Amino acid sequence: VNAQRHAGLVGEIYARGHGVENHTYSHPNSFSMMGPAAMRAEVHRNQAVLADLTGRQPAWFRPPAGIQNPWLADILLDERLGLVAWTRRGFD
Repeated sequence: VNAQRHAGLVGEIYARGHGVENHTYSHPNSFSMMGPAAMRAEVHRNQAVLADLTGRQPAWFRPPAGIQNPWLADILLDERLGLVAWTRRGFD
């Protein structure tokens, strides 16, 4: 949603050599509790939006709050996305 609202900014960020990667379409806080179809829709829709805005498919995905669930791996595989995450969280 925000990428579409600020399409010019996304394009400028990419044009200046920065990566523009996938973090879901609408950043739902409940992402890790969604079922596989809803998760897939969030990831896939944002892939399409970012590809349209930058001319390239994102290669990386970071889930909201870094929280994963068992369905995410297959979705990322299908979308050809690598996972960006961490092993510790500060809860700050």
